[in-house]
Formats: sequence, structure tokens, C-alpha cells
Amino acid sequence: MARGDFPSTKQDQFNLRLPDGMREKIAEEASKSGRSMNAEIVARIDDALQGNDEVEDLWRQIYQKDARIKQLEAQGDATERLLRETLADYKAIATKQEILLQAVCYRILQFKDLVPQDAFSLAEKLIESISPGESAWPADDPEVARARYFAAIRSTVSSPADKEVKSSEPHIERVRERAKQRRQAERAASKKDSAA
Repeated sequence: MARGDFPSTKQDQFNLRLPDGMREKIAEEASKSGRSMNAEIVARIDDALQGNDEVEDLWRQIYQKDARIKQLEAQGDATERLLRETLADYKAIATKQEILLQAVCYRILQFKDLVPQDAFSLAEKLIESISPGESAWPADDPEVARARYFAAIRSTVSSPADKEVKSSEPHIERVRERAKQRRQAERAASKKDSAA
């Protein structure tokens, strides 16, 4: 067979200069893996080239997951803030409801002679459960009940300035505005239906 007839002679060739001591290391690694030095070098280069694609793919996946985590954290922060605001609103509503219940009880106590005794007793117990220690007032004095009734009512009535307070969160304002528009549209539709 002539020299040019071997398959290896038809492959690409590349002359390579190796630093001192590398030839011996390659020979050692090639004998460990049972390959020729050329096959060892080609295998190592091929692994490095394919590994590059895998590494790039892994980095791409890491960046995508990192971006998703940041997105979820931002959504979580907004959700947490909205939940805190909603909880504060509910607490304010509950407080106003307690005060209104107290006001009704004071109104009942104001008219001791006109209401049944069990209603009077219930009103006293409700006041005691809402505000422990507050029942220690002269139950026979309707003026004290009247004064406390008006004080409770005043504390629950909102001033126009309270209604002007807006949230600093624009998305919450958009939700509130859409709800307001929906209610107005429903009212207009019901007026139209009742007029027809």
C-alpha cells in the first residue's frame, strides 16, 4: 500500500509545538487511557469543545432561572405589600364596627326605662367585652351613656380629608378606579332597567 493510501493521510493535519514536559504528560495520559498520543490529544480537544457548549447551556439556564427568581421576588414583594395594606384596612373596619356596636349599646343604656331589662343587660355585657373595665360607670346616668354614644359616633365618622387619602401604589389605584367604574356602570344599567 502506498503512503497516501492510509485513511490517516487523508485527514487534516496540524503541526503543534508543545511546551517542555507536556509531551511526556500526554504520553502518560494516553497510556493510562489505552490510546495513542494523537488520539488522546484529539479526544481531549473534542471534550473541551463539546464541554463548552454544555457550559454555555448551563450558564444560559442559570441566567434564565435567576431572572425568574427575581421576577417572582418582585411579585412576592408587591403581593406582600398589598396583603399588609388589605390587613390594615380590615383592622380599621373591624375597629369602626366595634365602636359602632359600642355606640348602639350606649344608646340602649341611655333609655334604660324604655328598653327591656334583658336588652339593657346585653348592652352592658357587650360594652364590657369590647372595652373591659368601661362598664364601671353609673348605669343609672343616661347623660353619661349619651355622651359616650356621641363620642363613639364621632370617632367612626370619616372626614372628607380621610376620603382624599390615596395609596402610593399606582396598580392599587388602577384596581380601585376600575372597581369604581364598574360600580358606576352597574348603577347606570340598573337605573336604565328601572326606567324602562
